[in-house]
Amino acid sequence: MDIDEARKILRQEIQNAEEAERTLGSARLIVQGIFCRFPELTTEAPDWAAIDSPRGQAAVLQVLRAEEGTDFQVHEVTRKLGELGRLPQRSKNPAHAVRMALERLIRTPGSNVSKTTGHGREVFYSYSNGAAP
Repeated sequence: MDIDEARKILRQEIQNAEEAERTLGSARLIVQGIFCRFPELTTEAPDWAAIDSPRGQAAVLQVLRAEEGTDFQVHEVTRKLGELGRLPQRSKNPAHAVRMALERLIRTPGSNVSKTTGHGREVFYSYSNGAAP
């Protein structure tokens, strides 16, 4: 094999790896979507699904995206994460950890997470993909 053959093989294998990652990513999104709709099924998850389940900020974003345009208070996001088995495990105060993740998402460019304050000083977080209705 010469360098040109190696370069050709390398390009092909990179394409194969990228396609495999897209396929695996799509399958995981489908599994995670099913878990969002039917959290009781998480006990039937294969090991890779449990290990690769989003945690922290990614899990919070997943909860918001699942109900795009819905306003959530911190306790509601915390409850939904609990139902999915995705509460912060090392935190003594999961609601505080969720609040911090929400605040980081607001400051993350492109996250599409917003924060509003209600009349009684309640704070709400929501996700919008920004597409026109």
